[in-house]
Amino acid sequence: MERLPLHSRDGLRLSAGQWRPAGTPRGEVVLLHGLAEHIGRYEHVGAALASAGYRVLAVELRGHGRSDGPRGHVAAWEDYVADARALIDQLEGDRWALLAHSMGGLVAMELLREGGLSTPPLGMILSGPLLGVAVKVPAWKSAMGRQLSRWLPTFSLPSGLEPANISSDPAVVRAYVEDPLVYPTVTARWFTEMSAAIARSEAFTPALPMWIGWGDEDRIVSIDAIQALVGRAPQAQVHPWPGMRHEILNEPAQGRVIASMRAWLDDRFEGREA
Repeated sequence: MERLPLHSRDGLRLSAGQWRPAGTPRGEVVLLHGLAEHIGRYEHVGAALASAGYRVLAVELRGHGRSDGPRGHVAAWEDYVADARALIDQLEGDRWALLAHSMGGLVAMELLREGGLSTPPLGMILSGPLLGVAVKVPAWKSAMGRQLSRWLPTFSLPSGLEPANISSDPAVVRAYVEDPLVYPTVTARWFTEMSAAIARSEAFTPALPMWIGWGDEDRIVSIDAIQALVGRAPQAQVHPWPGMRHEILNEPAQGRVIASMRAWLDDRFEGREA
């Protein structure tokens, strides 16, 4: 991966990267990561897609990885969208697709809902998208979060993300726990902004081909919410992965997942039907 300097619309410094194919790219893929992680965890994904002929671009959203900003905090969900738009501005052509995991999926949904892209993507890959949480947040906790968001927006709270739920591979879990760029908290404002973005996503269906995959043992995001999107998206190609947890790209059988994503991308860029 080659690191790229980047700034969002408000001047915030972002860390981004790219994986280039050996020859002329057949297309480009914009990658958006999940909560509390960074693009270094997608080295194997970027390399695999680059070897298949795609130029892959990824950004560490504000407050993540090597980008500036308080960890686990966002003043408005639109700020994440602005970070994604800054990355999209680095595209070299007009044939591209989105690949988004977990929280990145919710950012991608908001990006498409807002529109205004000079060239829309040919399609979108969603890996365990955060369209709802697996465990319902108690009413008292939601109310407390709203009050803190108003009066103490940067107040940090445990994210509740249990490392053992990200993958069935103990080595992946251990590396996640020991990773200095991974953090265990979010702020009150992040919580309310995430909740509002989820509510907006429930009334929005992207009008483009989608590859939607999740692990059937995912205990982090809501599988019901993902299936609700599938039910209203006629252009969706659906991939529930038996025995996998939240990070289907970091499971022992990740090769099968990446191969499926690659085949779907090949179809999009070669003009075949979904």
